[in-house]
Amino acid sequence: MSIVSVPPIAESAPRACWCGEGVLAAFSADYLQCAACGTLVSSWNHTRDVTRVIDDDHDFYGREYWYSGQTRTPGLTTIDVRARTDLVDRCPHWLRTLLKYRRPPGRILEIGSSHGGFVALLRLAGFDATGLEISPSIVDLAKNTFDAPTLTGPVEDQALPSDSMDAVVLMDVLEHLPDPVGTLREVARLLRCDGILLIQTPAYPGGSYDALAAESSRFLEMLIPDQHLFLFNRGSLENLFRRLGLAHHTFEPAVFGHYDMFAVASPAALESATQTAISDALERTPTGRVVQALLDLDAARDRALRQYASLVPLQADVQYLKDQIATSENDRAARLGVIERQGDELARLESARTELQARLRDMETHLAASEQERAASLSVIKALRHSAAKARDLVQRARRGSVFRLARALWPYGVDAALARAIDLLEDEGSSPRRTTQGGDSAPR
Repeated sequence: MSIVSVPPIAESAPRACWCGEGVLAAFSADYLQCAACGTLVSSWNHTRDVTRVIDDDHDFYGREYWYSGQTRTPGLTTIDVRARTDLVDRCPHWLRTLLKYRRPPGRILEIGSSHGGFVALLRLAGFDATGLEISPSIVDLAKNTFDAPTLTGPVEDQALPSDSMDAVVLMDVLEHLPDPVGTLREVARLLRCDGILLIQTPAYPGGSYDALAAESSRFLEMLIPDQHLFLFNRGSLENLFRRLGLAHHTFEPAVFGHYDMFAVASPAALESATQTAISDALERTPTGRVVQALLDLDAARDRALRQYASLVPLQADVQYLKDQIATSENDRAARLGVIERQGDELARLESARTELQARLRDMETHLAASEQERAASLSVIKALRHSAAKARDLVQRARRGSVFRLARALWPYGVDAALARAIDLLEDEGSSPRRTTQGGDSAPR
């Protein structure tokens, strides 16, 4: 198809949304938000054209961006390291998605091809693939590292024929473009009538900056104002596709779904191929078979990652149970300490009880002995009382008789014998009849 290009926005012009329709309102310290389409627009204004690299040592996207510059972006390393890791983390995922909508052979252009690893993988799969980079040193790196044919400079400068591409790929490029509409119109011009556009770009999920910060949204990592000039949401990206004449589009899972979106767009209806059709296309060539094996390994890796992801909630449950067990163990230890202290106190009380019981038995023994002594004493006292009563009676009787006087007279001569004799006499006197005087008194002897 042939679509007329729109000149890029002048660097000195005030920032505006790509849609040209909405008023921009503050979103964060470095970004504005379009009221019409919701796209986030960087407030950064580059003083030089960033779409071209004239001085590879000093221009913004020159050599240093790919080494020291990229390390400042979360999750990124130098291009030398990514030349290896991207073949595992990103390129198989991108290829598997592309193969759903386009099988080899076919002609593909990757804009922003970096180290050239994905271009090389596309060529192994059977595509006639070419890369494009604006830094001459990175173009040389791609050629030397992966033998990847790579164009130098913006796509608008390449004078490529219209309707010449079966697919154009932009991975992490759209957000860097000062004029996304102008560049993508040139891309759309290159597509065949049933060609596809494959795009990965950050996905603004909606909501205020404060709300995203409160939920620790990973999207906030994409707020890099000097690089990410436009951050689309799904709706604004769909609006861009419609403006380009790409009426048919769909979204596929992104490699980094926590902040990216991955879209396929085409002027024609999209039809996804079966896995059998994809395998048949790859197995037509020896290198295609190698690619199929790589995709099989990547699919197994994805399954393992999904299984691991499904275990994450279980890990949280396990951690919760561990915390509960630890709390219970601490509580058990505390209770055991209380029980031990109570056991010691009980043993002390039991010892005291045993001692008191022994003392009680001693007191009961002493009490029994005292009771016996008291009973014996009472018996003696009773006998003494009886004897005393008897003695008092005898004394009274003696005082009434002549024998008492006789006893008193005999006392000096041996008390015991005299008293005994007197008692006998008194008893005899008590048993014989008394003689009375004329007056009725007893007559003394």
